[in-house]
Amino acid sequence: MQRRALLVALGGVTLAALVVVFVRVRQSECDPGFSRQGPRCMPEGCPPPLAMEDGVCDAPDMRIAFPETHFTIDNNDWEEVEQAKVPPHHVDAKAFSIDAFEVTEGHLRHAKIDASRAAGNVTVDEAETFCESKGGRLPTMSEWLVAADGTKTRRYPWGETGAVCRRAAWGLVDGPCGKHADGPDTVGAHVSGDTDKGVHDLAGNVAEWIGRNQGAPFETAKGGSYKSDLASQIRTWGVIEPPVGTRDPAIGFRCAYDAKP
Repeated sequence: MQRRALLVALGGVTLAALVVVFVRVRQSECDPGFSRQGPRCMPEGCPPPLAMEDGVCDAPDMRIAFPETHFTIDNNDWEEVEQAKVPPHHVDAKAFSIDAFEVTEGHLRHAKIDASRAAGNVTVDEAETFCESKGGRLPTMSEWLVAADGTKTRRYPWGETGAVCRRAAWGLVDGPCGKHADGPDTVGAHVSGDTDKGVHDLAGNVAEWIGRNQGAPFETAKGGSYKSDLASQIRTWGVIEPPVGTRDPAIGFRCAYDAKP
């Protein structure tokens, strides 16, 4: 009897410990300085990597430079290979730079409240116009892959490890990382999902427009989004091809820039 009582007591302690661990895991999905509010990671004050400018907390206008790069991205995921979904892709990119952050509501629409939320609901033409106003353009497919992959073939921008909720804003509508999201998350709230060079949110949050291929009956976006409910949808080689003229809250963009001679 005493032995049984002891086992029950220990079981209770174990269950309590598991509950505590679960709570800590859920809380750790947002980086320090951000708090979980529903499916969102909201900034507390203005934590890094965000910055305060003219009284508004937003993503800084930061660009990451890449040298001229040539390599072949060959699918290293046996599930995708077996289903022949992703053929090898030859990457050829001249030297360029790309925004470290996805374009935000503050930068695109001059929002004062929740300015650091990634901007969606923008067409390719609108994205191109905005980038041109900054002296840039939408990235090519090769440039986006260089930014996400470097010169390696990686499942995710951060490497080969799994797509856990703390690394990207995904699965926020029907799970597994949240429920009932009505739009994208705050940019820069998942630093553990950054690339080696410090490009934020290339997986999840908003899928990102790629520069248009003239004559194609569809647009192209990369990276998956907060709506993606499967890890496979935010892998580096994933592609979204919506119809021309699409406007979707789950698709945004970042700008790329030719290297200065």
